[in-house]
Amino acid sequence: RDTLRATKIYHEPLKKAENVEFVWNSRVVGFEAADKLSGVTVQNVNDKSERKIEVDAVFVSIGRDPVTEIFADALELDKNGYIELTEVGRNVALKIYQRHELVTEFLVMLGVDEQTASEDACKIEHHLSDASFEAIKAHVAKYKK
Repeated sequence: RDTLRATKIYHEPLKKAENVEFVWNSRVVGFEAADKLSGVTVQNVNDKSERKIEVDAVFVSIGRDPVTEIFADALELDKNGYIELTEVGRNVALKIYQRHELVTEFLVMLGVDEQTASEDACKIEHHLSDASFEAIKAHVAKYKK
């Protein structure tokens, strides 16, 4: 693919971000990690060349012919080839959704406008420890009007 299909509100910030590189017409063929992700190997789908890229994070667009092996415990395909969440996947999705909602609510309580709070929650929700999540949850419950 050589175009973005994400919600258009995300296009410009991603294009302007200095720490984001678009690797068009490529697929991830390997991950490098010890305690955390440190790199990926990508293969160009046109000429089959491969290159390694140092990374801290990866956004993987699965596409129409999904390559889901790396998500085997969280995703499965139905009889028509559509992606469905497994029980593990549903639990992860629910956990992230709950974190997003709570962090958004917390930031709004602090005076952040709802749009910014939601965008910031997207950046925080995946990295928030269970201890911090529970502390924010208790704080919000205590001061919720």
